[in-house]
Amino acid sequence: GYPLSMLDWLCQIPGERFEYEMNMLLTAHKEGYTITEEYIDTVYLDDNKSSHFRPLMDSFRIYLPILMFSTSSLLSALLDFTLLFLFQRLSHNLFLSVAAARLCSSVFNYSMNRS
Repeated sequence: GYPLSMLDWLCQIPGERFEYEMNMLLTAHKEGYTITEEYIDTVYLDDNKSSHFRPLMDSFRIYLPILMFSTSSLLSALLDFTLLFLFQRLSHNLFLSVAAARLCSSVFNYSMNRS
């Protein structure tokens, strides 16, 4: 259940179905909302035939934000290593190479995660 004070915010979250729930959970803390877990009994009628969960498509939509974040981290790491080797080869100064590579990969990572 959600309090009335959250309704405007909840209407602004993108997504549908299970994707919407994942997006809401990922952004709630950042927006200052506290999520608490409440245990409820679940009753499945007729072996859950009324469920609209599509295993492949809905799972993909749920895991896509996590996959995107992981991909940005992996790309940042690859950029960092590549630039480190390139700068080291050009300058022969390890400290400057590390600093320049980390600065570039950090800006790239921030830009990717921000969008």
